[in-house]
Amino acid sequence: MDLETSWADQWGFSRRYNFNHGSLGASPTSVLTAHEALSRAINADREQFTREGGYERVDVSRRALCRFLGSDEDNLVFTTNITDSLNTVLKSLNLGKGDEILVTNHMYVNYPALLEELSARQGFKIVRVNIPYRITDPAEVTKIVLGGVSGDTKLAIIDHITSTTAFTFHVRDIVVALEAKGVDVFVDGAHAPGQVDIDLELLGAAYYGGNNHKWLCAPLSSGFLYVRPDRQARIIPAIGSGFARSELPFVERFSWQGVIDVSPRIMVAQTLAAVEAIHPQGWLGIYERNHQLAMVARKKVADRLGVKLPVPESMVGSMFTLPLGRLNFSDEEMEKSPLHRGYDYMVGKYGFGAIFSQFGDDYLVRVTCHLYNSLSDYDVLADALHDFVKEHS
Repeated sequence: MDLETSWADQWGFSRRYNFNHGSLGASPTSVLTAHEALSRAINADREQFTREGGYERVDVSRRALCRFLGSDEDNLVFTTNITDSLNTVLKSLNLGKGDEILVTNHMYVNYPALLEELSARQGFKIVRVNIPYRITDPAEVTKIVLGGVSGDTKLAIIDHITSTTAFTFHVRDIVVALEAKGVDVFVDGAHAPGQVDIDLELLGAAYYGGNNHKWLCAPLSSGFLYVRPDRQARIIPAIGSGFARSELPFVERFSWQGVIDVSPRIMVAQTLAAVEAIHPQGWLGIYERNHQLAMVARKKVADRLGVKLPVPESMVGSMFTLPLGRLNFSDEEMEKSPLHRGYDYMVGKYGFGAIFSQFGDDYLVRVTCHLYNSLSDYDVLADALHDFVKEHS
């Protein structure tokens, strides 16, 4: 596979090298242009847009997303983002004393605060299982997760692709195993749509939330929530309005949440088509190309740093992390978050950054691979990371 060909000219980046698609994503220039035109058209007469089919256009886009993700059209709704989706489920279930929510130590760093606040108010218990950073068999993850289940476990929150460590969990295996024990699963798919192929009906999770602005490359402020039909009765929007009533059909409950900017939602269908058209083999070609780039780039950077790969290929999508060891930082650097200790150094010295984090004893770098990257980019990154580690060892 030709990994030197890139489509960087489809994006309007201010920097030559970009290795962090995972945090906020990035839209191709054609999508931004179309979004701007849509926003101007809406603004020209907002009332006319609302009264004459604006929200029908939202639903057309929603149904396109359903087809893309393998969801029945009655089971998926737009949200603002994955955080909105998780809040909607947690605040609809009303878990209380005697109930347990199972999470892992790979959970997105901003979610524990929400869970702890709800736990303090409602009385449910949070049970965390620890999955090691170095794994040889994906089945280890399923085994560890099941070890945290008790008769009181009502919900498990499991990442599809983890944020901090960039591991692709075999969620189908985990969902099947947990459902067999009577435990519903909320799959955090923040990083998955557009990075791996998804069939939500086949997956069978009770709940699945995701972002459209990351790997799908849609404009910011667009996410989704899938709810299995047998779990829809209790779910209403975290931000509800006139249709947020349980007696209404699931999709209808989310059809009006007050006045919001619906243009990012309308743009999802056009974004799916625009990104698909970039690669000769469409989305399946994008998945394969970006994954293969990640595999070769991961080994290239690991060899340059002299570190071992933490997980097998089957647990990697289009982004990866590598351990940089126990580094020594100056007092000034220690005042910064783990992210900015590495990021500020890289941007200041080389003009580009990556995502850094502390996970247990390991200081990690997270690297992404998208259509605008080519293999030679990772030679530049490997040299920069080598200097960063050498200077902080």
